Amino acid sequence: MSKTEVIIYGADWCVHCINAKDWLDKENIPYEFKNIDKPQNKAYLKDLNVQGIPFIEVKTEGMDTVHIQGFNPDQLLDTI
Repeated sequence: MSKTEVIIYGADWCVHCINAKDWLDKENIPYEFKNIDKPQNKAYLKDLNVQGIPFIEVKTEGMDTVHIQGFNPDQLLDTI
């Protein structure tokens, strides 16, 4: 089984980010949360030309990183 890493770029004040984190917790899917209020995280998203949050990266060993704009549980399950 390949190792999968989920990273959420978001903010504590973002309702959709909170919903994404709550859903991942409920599904027992581990993730790392990176707050875009920190300059290095905001700069990373700017470099990728990301226009909104949450922005979710799913990194699976041996596969390309998948970027998900917004919170879509079905898309996350299909990706993970």
